[in-house]
Amino acid sequence: MDYNICDENVSRKVDSLGRVSIPSGLRSRYGFSAGDELNFSTLDMPGRNYVLMYKDNGIDPKYQVACDVLKELGCEIPKVLNNKIYSAQIEGQISLEL
Repeated sequence: MDYNICDENVSRKVDSLGRVSIPSGLRSRYGFSAGDELNFSTLDMPGRNYVLMYKDNGIDPKYQVACDVLKELGCEIPKVLNNKIYSAQIEGQISLEL
């Protein structure tokens, strides 16, 4: 699984209520819309701290990790795993490339 940390060359100020607006280019790229619920995680590194945000896609993370590892190894995704992910997609009306 590959990860990229990219500098978006934009900055925003935190307002008095602690809010930050997300630039429209990032909202478009990641499919964030008004009313979406976003989850936050943090990444602490020496000299830098990151706040990560994401939309929950309804798929149990352990199934997603298992699927990602099998894909990386070039293995076929077992039917039972595929069914778990597919059922989460139907319930949440999400799309995920397997």
